[in-house]
Amino acid sequence: MSAYLFPDVTVVRSYAMSGRLDTLRSLLHGRGRWTAATAFEAGRTHGASTAIASIVSQGWLGEPLEISDPDEIQQVQLRRRAVFGGHPDDPLSRLSEAETWHVLREWAAYADGILVTDDPALLQHAHRWGVRTQRTMLSPTLREPT
Repeated sequence: MSAYLFPDVTVVRSYAMSGRLDTLRSLLHGRGRWTAATAFEAGRTHGASTAIASIVSQGWLGEPLEISDPDEIQQVQLRRRAVFGGHPDDPLSRLSEAETWHVLREWAAYADGILVTDDPALLQHAHRWGVRTQRTMLSPTLREPT
């Protein structure tokens, strides 16, 4: 089987906000996956909740991968703050990045997985650590406003 593709929350939001989830689904070609934090954070996207709900109901990113082992949770929290700059007082800050990173680096079943992101800092960090990446090439005019 081909490698799983893990779109980051910004990618999911951008496609949802632009009404182009069908394009993202096509790009992922049945290989998309997401973590529980990515699903949760995407679901909080103002103005795109119906679109995000369709991902869940249609199941094309699979069941959100849940990190439940206490040692793994501790590793994710440390990485969230130390590597991704998550705020210590906000446990959700940068959690989706840290969870996805953990799954790609630590879970054997996803070791050949690919991080789908357009975040330059995340791309650079992934390249430094040998994590495979793919950009979406979504037109900047379709991206979520910053």
